[in-house]
Amino acid sequence: MAIRLAGAAIGVLCVEASVFRVILPVMCAGVIAGLDAAWPTRGPAAWLVLRFGRPPVRWVAPSVVRSGQAVLAGLCVAAVVADAAGAHTVCWVLAAVVGALGLFAAAAGRPALGARMTRFGAGPSD
Repeated sequence: MAIRLAGAAIGVLCVEASVFRVILPVMCAGVIAGLDAAWPTRGPAAWLVLRFGRPPVRWVAPSVVRSGQAVLAGLCVAAVVADAAGAHTVCWVLAAVVGALGLFAAAAGRPALGARMTRFGAGPSD
């Protein structure tokens, strides 16, 4: 639940940033993803779920959360660096990609982008 909330928040922030051409939401999304990568069970989304929601019986493995959120955080940092370097088109394309990946991860139930996709039938041999 927490990782879906984080993916949705990151996705919405980055899509909004790419549509309105504002870099601050990409920075916020990068901070959220970075905190979730550093502390998977104590990041902002996990804190919200623990504080206001009903926590799930089991959490997603921290290593899985770290891999996916590190990818999103890295792409957010790349977008901010591209904006600072003057490559605005690259920045907004990266922000749109991060937004799409975050929303896909939240909607599809994949806890992380680097994790094996078991929900759609991929097995260990795939």
